[in-house]
Amino acid sequence: MIKAIVFDLDDTLYLEENYAFSGMTFIGTWVEENWGILGLESELRRLWNQGIKTKTFDHAFQNLEYEICQNSVKELVNVYRNHSPEIELEPDSIVLLNRLQNKYHLGLITDGYKVAQNNKIDALNLHKWFSKIIVTDELGKSYWKPNPRSYKMIEAEFSCKGKECVYIGDNISKDFISANQRGWMTIQIQRPNKIHKQKLKLKPEYYADMIIDNLNALQDGIWEKL
Repeated sequence: MIKAIVFDLDDTLYLEENYAFSGMTFIGTWVEENWGILGLESELRRLWNQGIKTKTFDHAFQNLEYEICQNSVKELVNVYRNHSPEIELEPDSIVLLNRLQNKYHLGLITDGYKVAQNNKIDALNLHKWFSKIIVTDELGKSYWKPNPRSYKMIEAEFSCKGKECVYIGDNISKDFISANQRGWMTIQIQRPNKIHKQKLKLKPEYYADMIIDNLNALQDGIWEKL
């Protein structure tokens, strides 16, 4: 019998690209107000749409014909990570969380820098639904998924065995292997607009038991049917 339903955050409950867009808007305004540089947000979005998602500050300033040192890049990264994002849960996430809330223990396990992840959690008001939220960075970088510690913490918190838990995430490289090894049921959501498309070939234990593209696919009783 399933007792606990546990979720990933980024590209599972909301679209991570919306966090990126929120950060671009914030950084564009911040740079204009503090450095007097115009057009950064538009250039960051242009690069994003071209598929350039690494070293974007370096590329953007180069294209805007501004020289920027690495200390300034680090400052911008810090501003980006510390901003309070304007993001929303996907509609299917709200429907599912409302339906599950009074039936199961709900937990969240999320990787990422702790300040940024906690700002996302606050912006999405996730404490409304989740009684146990684990930001793995608060445990230490070595405890990011797929380290099993956070999964063990969930089992202890909810007094559940592996077969009584479900994990719903998006990233096959880290979300499911520890859950699978502990006997959890695993479900991968592949949202069409997710950032990481992941054309990886991994060992079978990395893959989820079930793949969906929308949380509305998780109808009542699905846990017992898998």
